[in-house]
Amino acid sequence: HFKEGRHAEAADAYAAGLREIHGLSAQTASDDEAHVVFEAELVDAQASLASNRALALLKLERFEDAVSAADAALKAQPENLKALYRRGVARSRLDRLDAACDDLARVLRSEPSNRDAMRELRSAREKRKTASAAASGGSSATLSSGKKSAAAKKSKGLGGLYEDVEEARRRKKAAEQRAQEAKRRRHAEANAERVREGRATLSFADWSKAEEEAEKKKDEEAKARALSAERERDEKRRLDRLQANPEVVTIEQDDDLSDADIVRGYKTLADGRKTSYFHAEPDDHAARLLREASTGPCRVDGDDDTNNNTAANSANGRSASSSSLGDAGSARAENGQRKSASGSAWNAAGTTFEERNRTKVADEALRRHLGGVARDVAGVGRVRVHKVKKLAGEASVVIARGTPRYIFEYAATLEWEAAAGDRVATGSVSLPEISSTVCSGSYEQVPKHSSKSSTEDRALGDACLPALRAALDAAIADFVAEYRTCS
Repeated sequence: HFKEGRHAEAADAYAAGLREIHGLSAQTASDDEAHVVFEAELVDAQASLASNRALALLKLERFEDAVSAADAALKAQPENLKALYRRGVARSRLDRLDAACDDLARVLRSEPSNRDAMRELRSAREKRKTASAAASGGSSATLSSGKKSAAAKKSKGLGGLYEDVEEARRRKKAAEQRAQEAKRRRHAEANAERVREGRATLSFADWSKAEEEAEKKKDEEAKARALSAERERDEKRRLDRLQANPEVVTIEQDDDLSDADIVRGYKTLADGRKTSYFHAEPDDHAARLLREASTGPCRVDGDDDTNNNTAANSANGRSASSSSLGDAGSARAENGQRKSASGSAWNAAGTTFEERNRTKVADEALRRHLGGVARDVAGVGRVRVHKVKKLAGEASVVIARGTPRYIFEYAATLEWEAAAGDRVATGSVSLPEISSTVCSGSYEQVPKHSSKSSTEDRALGDACLPALRAALDAAIADFVAEYRTCS
């Protein structure tokens, strides 16, 4: 009923609902948990119905009844803000201004952004102020003005935060229709003007588009003018500051520079180079200090010949000196020789962390071992790697605390073939992790048959692949053993 604007019927329906709730509450008297929950639901329903009845009575301007309905809602739920707001409005209409201000102020304490409560509270306070002025002997004109103001506000209705949503939608739709009608009238006037000027008329869509473009252009021009004016103001303020606080800059004359160069701030150095006045050329002492400061630690990659020569020279020197030391001295000399062979010439003791790139040596060795894999399969045939299709990775030797660590990380793709008499099966095998971190000696292998293989070829390949797997693991083990001899 309420949405359809039948407020009297809505008020009666809400009252009937309240009577039903009172009857249910009287019939169900118990202390069990289910009854407690049911009673709480009844209280919520009672507060909602009483608050909605107060709104319907406000629409009917039955303000005394609206206060009573709101009182009932607040008795059930003392903090019901809707009922509190509606009672405040009703009291304001009844000129119970102190009580109305109290109710509306309580609403704003809980909802500070409630604009409707703020508006009603402001109106109630103005009415109270006007009434106070009249009671203290204020002029009749002031009282009349206050009454007119109150009547005007009352005539605007009781719209607010809790009024019917449909009503707000209708107002919005009506405003849109009025705006559209005004736009249609402007379109008709524009076409009439075009006819008088002998030009063709425009459709509403084309005219609307032209209007929007004109408005957009107008806005852009206004923004440009505002920006230009702001820049002019900023420049004026800057010039005013300069005039108020002038700064004098003195430049010594340089005979080698033209007036134009001086204006630009150039100068000529002793070697004929032309640069800025702010450029400072360091003297010999400063230049030497800068060169020394820019020299930092760098990585040293010694070649095998240099390391071997260093180790040999060191060994010869220790042999000559150890002849006079006896057996214990010889043992210490040999131990020192082994340690010095682990590091470069600058790291003879091996106590400084050092890393040598050995990717080139490891690539050659691993490619050689993998490419040479071949094995006979008893009762079947022979399987071999006939091409190292892809090999990528890196290797290094790290010297830390006198101990060398041989690190490598590779991935490879190989092409294999298995032969038995006149039949040949082909395919590929991927080794995604040939790494020094694999300790089991068994490396991951992913074999595949050629897409053109027949059923018989696949059977031959399947019979030979276990032997190929074992041969590849053995080849990698041989590579690791050879790589560990690399210095």
